[in-house]
Amino acid sequence: MESLLSETIRWQEIAKELLEESTLLSFLKERGEVYFTGSYRYGLLMSADIDIYVLHPQAGKEQTLSMLMALIDQGYWNVYFYGDWVNFRADDMPLGHYIGLKRDFSGARWKVDIWNVPKVESSYLEYNEWIERSLTSEKREIILAIKKANIENKWNLSSVTVYNAVLAGKVNNIEEFRNQFVNNKENN
Repeated sequence: MESLLSETIRWQEIAKELLEESTLLSFLKERGEVYFTGSYRYGLLMSADIDIYVLHPQAGKEQTLSMLMALIDQGYWNVYFYGDWVNFRADDMPLGHYIGLKRDFSGARWKVDIWNVPKVESSYLEYNEWIERSLTSEKREIILAIKKANIENKWNLSSVTVYNAVLAGKVNNIEEFRNQFVNNKENN
């Protein structure tokens, strides 16, 4: 049986292969600074999902739609999404315009979330730094185990919920996580 660390390394390698084959990074770098976030950034990838910010001072609807049309014309991805989280604000979403891409690759259905924003908010930069500073080998193993259980059991809880629970010391294993966050969803 594959270890959790080996599994996340395998996911990271496949993600890098996808980014290389699709030429997505060079495409995005022509349009702004690329800033990875989420599981890919932290080395905690356990599913086919990559989160990227494209930072550009003029990030807006027009630039995002231009990027989206160019990606469609490129013909690599087979599903495309657009979201406006500037005019339709949501507290749990970055303030920006969103492009979602999907494609089957290496046996999985990959999703790439791209946020076109002028900058990464300082609170989010601090959050990323906190995660990276707080990750120990032990905490990494616990997070990976919970993320795997989350996927396998279809708990549908966000990775952020897992990171916060483990890194803030609220849980130390899958059972504690299940008791606090799955069995008591209405209390969270």
